Amino acid sequence: MIKVGIFGGSGYTGQELLRLLVGHPGVQVVAATSRRFAGVPLADVYPVFSGRTDLAYADMGPEEMAGLCDVVFLALPHGVSMEVAPQFL
Repeated sequence: MIKVGIFGGSGYTGQELLRLLVGHPGVQVVAATSRRFAGVPLADVYPVFSGRTDLAYADMGPEEMAGLCDVVFLALPHGVSMEVAPQFL
């Protein structure tokens, strides 16, 4: 099982990634970040996840997320992703 994180998981791109990955048989979504919704369950923000995951958004940095995940998706605006990506490498 591949452990996946979504950095910037509360926007449209993050929601779509979560929708695709939460039900994937080879993936375990272990983290999704959001400063705005830190501590709030995904299902409270997007009811479509009700009954599909009990994961809550977290406010964590790249180093902490990298320690939890095998793969990280960046779902941030492209300029911000360009600044953050080297921290995951």
